[in-house]
Amino acid sequence: MPELNIPLFQKIHDQIDNSPESHNQGTWECGTSRCVAGWAIHLTTGQPVYATIGLHPATRELAERHDVHTGSIPAVALRLLGITADEAGRLFYADDEQAAEAVRLAATGQADAFTEYVQTLESVVTEG
Repeated sequence: MPELNIPLFQKIHDQIDNSPESHNQGTWECGTSRCVAGWAIHLTTGQPVYATIGLHPATRELAERHDVHTGSIPAVALRLLGITADEAGRLFYADDEQAAEAVRLAATGQADAFTEYVQTLESVVTEG
């Protein structure tokens, strides 16, 4: 069972809390707006998720380092965040408010509450 990366969740929570307009669960990255998975990658690399064509080299390198050869954004982000594939399939496809609440729970170290809350969200299958 992976362990929640609370420091990364805290960074994402701060981003969403301080700039709610920068949070959009509908896109990995669009300008300065990102979903939770997009913010996890951006805040880890300091680079955009995408380059002009395809994934940014920093995202590709991160994928390789985490043994995600497909460069799948959800697969990379779930490893960074320390969540399961099932949790990723729920969190990454939740609406903005639901995702923000899940991030808040994780950021404040409420791992059990995070897990319970995420289980209430609709599931979308994602690769682990």
